[in-house]
Amino acid sequence: MTLQYLSLSFNNIGNEGVTAIAKALEMNRTLEVLRVRNDNIGREGALAIAKALETNQALQTLDLYACNIGSDGVVAIAKALETNRIFQSLDLVENNVEREGTAAIAKALQTNMTLQKLYLYDSNIGCEGVTAIAEALERNRTLQEEYLCDNNIGSEGVAAIAEALKTNRTLHKLTISNKKHWE
Repeated sequence: MTLQYLSLSFNNIGNEGVTAIAKALEMNRTLEVLRVRNDNIGREGALAIAKALETNQALQTLDLYACNIGSDGVVAIAKALETNRIFQSLDLVENNVEREGTAAIAKALQTNMTLQKLYLYDSNIGCEGVTAIAEALERNRTLQEEYLCDNNIGSEGVAAIAEALKTNRTLHKLTISNKKHWE
């Protein structure tokens, strides 16, 4: 039996721990799900995971919820997604994605043809960020679920999403509400 699911969440593994896991991921061909929630891996940890994603062809789900990776870490992960052809689900909730990170995710969404779920709620993407993502959705044909709650996107951001939905036929679930009011 080979390991397919690994959760290291809430263990304070930090940069060093996730860097060791990332090095193993570079050669691993069986791990499909990696959850590293609330582990404060920071920018360096995200860079290590991004490097592993460039060659790993097994990992399908990456959960970096509240890992303090910042926009530089998000940019690195997004760049890896541009060429990765197996990745299906990415959780970057509460990581302060900001403008640069959102732009990189939007760029990746234009070329990545495997990502199906994207979690970005409470990530400080704002109206400008959601507009970039909306423009990518006009071209993307694989994303099925997107969670953008608590990002202060305003009416302009909603208008951009509405415009994208005119041409996007793959998105089945979109949540942009305040997460306190999820249905």
